[in-house]
Amino acid sequence: MTTTFAARIAGPVLSSLLFEFATTKPQLHGLLFGSIRKRAITTFRDDCEYVHDEIIVHVESFQVVESDYGLPNFSALTKAEVPAHAQVVGWFVARHQATLLLPTILEKTLHTELLAHFRPSTSSSSSSSGAPAAPFVMGLFTGKLSDTQAVHSFDYVLLRHVTAPPSEIRHSFKTIQPPFVAFDTTTPVFDALSHREYRMPSVEVRQAKRADLALLPELLSDDPSTPTPPASSVEVLVTSSTLGACDQHHLLPHPPSKEQHSIFGPGSSQTAQNGNMNHMMNAMIQRIQGLCQEVSSTNAAVSELENRLAEKKAAAAARYQSHAATITFDHSSSLPYEAQTPLGVAYD
Repeated sequence: MTTTFAARIAGPVLSSLLFEFATTKPQLHGLLFGSIRKRAITTFRDDCEYVHDEIIVHVESFQVVESDYGLPNFSALTKAEVPAHAQVVGWFVARHQATLLLPTILEKTLHTELLAHFRPSTSSSSSSSGAPAAPFVMGLFTGKLSDTQAVHSFDYVLLRHVTAPPSEIRHSFKTIQPPFVAFDTTTPVFDALSHREYRMPSVEVRQAKRADLALLPELLSDDPSTPTPPASSVEVLVTSSTLGACDQHHLLPHPPSKEQHSIFGPGSSQTAQNGNMNHMMNAMIQRIQGLCQEVSSTNAAVSELENRLAEKKAAAAARYQSHAATITFDHSSSLPYEAQTPLGVAYD
């Protein structure tokens, strides 16, 4: 009987961990808490029946552990306070400006020590019974900033330790595939079909009447006495372009009918529809005209301020010139008496 491994991380947990990683300059590391579940999958075919086990690691929370020099060490990770009713399913390390999702020699050694500490019966149980023991995962996270220092790029992988001969020490860690990310809580935890691609085409979710949509003309118009169109003649088609990992049947309890593809209700007349649209367009035009008037008044105020500033500059320049014209310099006191007497003039 074969065994496969999978991992699931809750969306809020992953986003919180990435936020802590983005706001921390040094290397980040800590413990992962959650649960480990096992199920047997039976596949029926025409000629045989195939059964295999699947072990799923659910990461439900994490805890950042601080240590000396910002490097992970065995003492700090093992002495960290574990919350009540929490199970340690692994540990993680996040590195800035890293490109490869490969563990270093220090991280491999530390993972082996943590595995022996948190899973003391792993080697004995696996060797005696032959069945795989509960995995102890290692999460590697890398992040870097773009050239404009405006965009964070993250990448991560979950690894598990496998027993390998010394000649294959480089292959002693294998990736847990696929690392599902659970964005919804309505689907069963083992329903793999509910976790699809994150980006999905536009899907019609529901179509409902919005009574508050009738308040749109009043919000756009400054006149409180503006009449309000009837709300029963307007319907809105709600769509979603990125549903994430949510399943469509959870968001669409009743499939939309053909009549719901129109933005207006089937019972509304064309005249009423045209009147409502004209009323909304008039309200928007009035609002735009009011904004244009505000812009014109603002431009007039700015022009007036510029004129006053120019007048103040001209007055300051005139005062400076008048003050410079009244200043005289007398150098006679610093010259000798002979130099002050004009040539050809004699004094008694």
